[in-house]
Amino acid sequence: MPCANGLLKPSTNYTSFVYNNCSGDTFTDSNGLSHSQTLSTLFQELVSRSYQSKFYKATVGDSLSGVSGRFHCNNALTDYQCHQCVARIPEISRTLCSKSIAGKIRLSGCYLQYETDQFSIRKAEILPRGGGAGVSKYGIDHKNCDESGEAGGIEGFVEKRDAALEALEEGVVQGREGAGGRYETEYGPFKVEAECDVDLGPCDCGECVNVAVEVVKEECPQSVNGGVFLDRCSVSFQYYYGGGGGNGGNWYPGRGNGEETGKQIAIVLGGAGALVLGFLFLLLIRSCGKKDDDC
Repeated sequence: MPCANGLLKPSTNYTSFVYNNCSGDTFTDSNGLSHSQTLSTLFQELVSRSYQSKFYKATVGDSLSGVSGRFHCNNALTDYQCHQCVARIPEISRTLCSKSIAGKIRLSGCYLQYETDQFSIRKAEILPRGGGAGVSKYGIDHKNCDESGEAGGIEGFVEKRDAALEALEEGVVQGREGAGGRYETEYGPFKVEAECDVDLGPCDCGECVNVAVEVVKEECPQSVNGGVFLDRCSVSFQYYYGGGGGNGGNWYPGRGNGEETGKQIAIVLGGAGALVLGFLFLLLIRSCGKKDDDC
């Protein structure tokens, strides 16, 4: 069952930087120019395709300097937004990854990944990876665990979050993810979402999301919001202060109801103060009027 309403709405920060992973191995001086030119050609190919597609793979060059790459955009982005997002990455890559023979740059709305065809070292030795069979298969690219909240003071926080993540897994396994392999839902006080590469089959997508959920539980035990990015999928969660999404609370991070309540109290007190001053002013006028009559 498609979940069109589960797709994230495009936002103005879809080109904000999230993370980069760059190989420690670089092109040698003897072939650096050739590989650099090939990589530039690959980037041009991927950027040009981002007008028509949210996901694309390409390989350019020959057996000596071939480079393969792919990009993936958040399916909630428009074609123009996808292009704008992907088009930002080559310059970022040239700055952060320089002559790396493999790299991955992720912005909030897209990612681009490349590696040379002669790249014989396992990705597990190049990109940051974690332990466990599932994690070794997909690899941890990046994790973000927000510890600034007060999860310890929220009754049943871990149980509620884990229940929301299990609901997310169930939605993905049952094929409720929308076009582009993305699924989002609100469960209790949490908003949770998962996204898989569009060329990842339903079973592999479910397996990848399951691994990401386990990483969240292990690496972000007390985080009020956060996300885990594996090589082929990602999972994120956000706590909702005030109960549920439709109960008038606020998504963390954000201003709680206390600030708005304080503003309302200040308005009420200000109005009451004005009434009191007005009443005293009238009494003063009446008092002066009586004195004039006495005179």
